[in-house]
Amino acid sequence: MTGAHGIGQVRVLFVINSLASGGAERSLVDLVPALTSHGIEVRIACLRSVTDGYEDEVRAFGCAVNFLETGGIRATVRPLRRLVKGWRPDVVQSAIFEADIATRFACWGLPTVVVTNVVNTSYERGTASDPNVKTWRLAAVRLADSWSARALSDHFLAISDAAAASAVRCLKVPRDRVSVIHRGRDPRRLGSPGEDRRVSSRAALGIGLDRAVLVNVARQEFQKGLDVLVDAVALVDHPSVLLVQAGREGNATGAFRDAVARAGPAADVVGLGFRPDVGDILAAGDIFVFPSHYEGLGGSVIEAMALGLPIVASDLPAIRELVTHGEHALLVPPGDASALAEAVRELLADPALRDRLAANALQRFASKFTVAAVATSAAALYRQLAAGDVATAKVGSGP
Repeated sequence: MTGAHGIGQVRVLFVINSLASGGAERSLVDLVPALTSHGIEVRIACLRSVTDGYEDEVRAFGCAVNFLETGGIRATVRPLRRLVKGWRPDVVQSAIFEADIATRFACWGLPTVVVTNVVNTSYERGTASDPNVKTWRLAAVRLADSWSARALSDHFLAISDAAAASAVRCLKVPRDRVSVIHRGRDPRRLGSPGEDRRVSSRAALGIGLDRAVLVNVARQEFQKGLDVLVDAVALVDHPSVLLVQAGREGNATGAFRDAVARAGPAADVVGLGFRPDVGDILAAGDIFVFPSHYEGLGGSVIEAMALGLPIVASDLPAIRELVTHGEHALLVPPGDASALAEAVRELLADPALRDRLAANALQRFASKFTVAAVATSAAALYRQLAAGDVATAKVGSGP
């Protein structure tokens, strides 16, 4: 395959809102060095810089990053266009609405393949129930996203079959322009599970070995159902249960804190905020809980699988692409605190079930969701797109 820079040389520019802590950002940061090992030359453009997130990690492995710092989508188009014209990437891939819109207009008429990374199911029914989302604004955003996606994107890379189906249904994107490659995680970054690590991780957090620790890793947004999680912990009614929640603040931080206050002593909750040491946080846990209302895939579930944790998660189409109920996890209806509490109680009462689910999840991670497997599929797709083979680019499920 030949890009614009010679035989085997393919350049990919990733455009994203920022490198703040989040699933799309974490996935990109893990993917970049793996792509580099496949001979893909990578650069990242961010609409803005942040204080908490993954910028230092990117700098550590030497990837060039441009911070556009323009203060809005419209102002981003011109500097992004200059960057694309100057570096001449074969593929420009964007993720998240602001970056998507800016990229589509910035690349209009330029000789590069424009790829939209479909990372969520943001226009499905569950989004409309978010009290922070105005219905009229969501409709306007969807209209702008749909028109510009169909008119100005050459290809779409979805992180799950569920995300692909949502893009086809809600944005009217042609299915034959969508490829699916699941996300992955780097096991070297996360580390391995084990009793010694469990002990040391708990000691660092000041948590005794006698506690039954539930772990959740998610930014504090309505999508993640954290108020439902706190309500469920209160219903578990187990004296040793402790919920540890790690994730940056967001539009549901107030609802999360209100739920904790409402539960009082019935729910023992520790909020850690953003933590770069997610592997250690997960290693300290006994059960991973993930009560999202909707998901594009669920990167934190993949991380829990990598750390060999039994999982209780919402029964969503994207989550079912990661785990099977009763084999790798227990899945419960989203938004149902009682069902979530019952599943946690079932796992607390059955160590053999916990061990079986954890072992199966770890094995599934190793066989399907490592970043190395994802990078192999992604590199092949980028080479195909760079060669001009957009119409017949890989379509189907990920590695």
